[in-house]
Amino acid sequence: MHRLSAFRLRLEAAMAQRLFALPESVVRRLMGRPLVVQGQALEPHVELACRLARAIRRPPIQSLSPTEARADYHLSVSAVDLPGPTLPQ
Repeated sequence: MHRLSAFRLRLEAAMAQRLFALPESVVRRLMGRPLVVQGQALEPHVELACRLARAIRRPPIQSLSPTEARADYHLSVSAVDLPGPTLPQ
């Protein structure tokens, strides 16, 4: 992987983790009016994910091959996969 693209991926992941960790009330304020489709509003963090994907110019998933779409999905999930709380033993 090219060094710049690896850096960009780490940066995007760090930013996404911080944004997705924000409380829903804060995300709602950032997003403004919710997107409503057929009377259903998107969950604010989902809408945030959609807007972030557009902002960083990720290709639409339907334009990717199945192999590329799988890799893109795993990359997206790993970017926001935060460790859970430490549980008592």
